[in-house]
Amino acid sequence: MKQKHSEASQMNSNKNTSIKNNHTNITWPAILIQPQHDELVYLGSQEAWLIEPQQHLHINTQLFDSLGNTYIMSNNKKVINWEISPQDITLEEIIKKIQYHASLLGHCCTKKLRPKNFTQALNIIRYLEEDS
Repeated sequence: MKQKHSEASQMNSNKNTSIKNNHTNITWPAILIQPQHDELVYLGSQEAWLIEPQQHLHINTQLFDSLGNTYIMSNNKKVINWEISPQDITLEEIIKKIQYHASLLGHCCTKKLRPKNFTQALNIIRYLEEDS
């Protein structure tokens, strides 16, 4: 795991972008939600976030954690920072995103994907990521 962390740090320093270490409030796992994109990215840990390619992220990318908290990405002077979003994503919004994401991956009967809570929603995304 240390090797992956150092690779991520090297990758980020190569792009002259660093990640502000304010992840203490984020409860992993989490889902990365990008504006204008229908795909969801499951992040099982902070290390997974550090390994995720940062160059394709846009300002206003959202992170939805396992407690249902919503964070929004800001980028100030080439420092990526997660801040609490003024507007949380509802479970119903997450359900719609999961259903659409599953259909993009070729799954049928996606309307049946109806998690009852945020933990179930994250488990569904993890399953979809592992299955694809």
